[in-house]
Amino acid sequence: MDWWLKIGSLKQSTSKCAITTQLSRNKWFNDENRTHDTTAMLSFDKRMNKVASSLGIRVVELRDSSGLVLCSWQFLESGCIDEFTIPPDALSEPSLTLVAEDSSGNIIKHNIL
Repeated sequence: MDWWLKIGSLKQSTSKCAITTQLSRNKWFNDENRTHDTTAMLSFDKRMNKVASSLGIRVVELRDSSGLVLCSWQFLESGCIDEFTIPPDALSEPSLTLVAEDSSGNIIKHNIL
């Protein structure tokens, strides 16, 4: 029964949108997103709760210990952002994992709590 509630929840539908966005930016599926810039870097500053990328951030997710997406932010416009600070109110769960993807399809996964 618990599984059914997760599938029908708004959080789950948000997660499907984020997955679609991640796949559309993934460098394995999209030659347009490939870059030859070897200095490009996607990083997370745990002290400041900030994600940064020299290529621009496209998706940031916070997941619980079972992998369920609790919060998701997508930056799909052409002028994407270079850094994103996670709002403090989104950090309420005892165990969270950050997953982020940049414009080139690079992905970072980091335990933050």
